Amino acid sequence: MAQAFGNHLEPTPATSHSPKVEERIPSTEEWDREAEQYAPKGGYKSEKGYVPEAQTAIKIAEAVLAPIYGEENIQDERPSRAALKNGI
Repeated sequence: MAQAFGNHLEPTPATSHSPKVEERIPSTEEWDREAEQYAPKGGYKSEKGYVPEAQTAIKIAEAVLAPIYGEENIQDERPSRAALKNGI
């Protein structure tokens, strides 16, 4: 609630019975524990694996590298190639 003083508004001071809000940023470990509650158990892996073909691997690589090197540089390096190495 604000109170009018002259031509401007001043914030109303908090009363002693107002609850104090503690602001704290949760740790990474706390976020991980919270997220685990909602994650599917066992996960999902397709029959072809997490990255089933070269085109998917290229899309992942470009998505990761574009913020680092810039979209224009990624496009300048096309065409990209990807292949399995030792089944990975």
